[in-house]
Amino acid sequence: MIPAGRYLKFDYTYELDRLNDYILYMYSVFLPTQDLQFRLGHDLEKYTRTASENGVTCEYYIPIA
Repeated sequence: MIPAGRYLKFDYTYELDRLNDYILYMYSVFLPTQDLQFRLGHDLEKYTRTASENGVTCEYYIPIA
């Protein structure tokens, strides 16, 4: 079951090995510049393979206050 609340959703469509860097950017740069605060909870991820060998599409949700 997915906990109720607000989530910031972003789509990532690049190489899988760079996803972690993008997530760190969202937490350390994007959220603060938008005056958003994450709340305790679990991030949600939904993956789909792309046509390229290392490519992936990810719908990523960060719980926000």
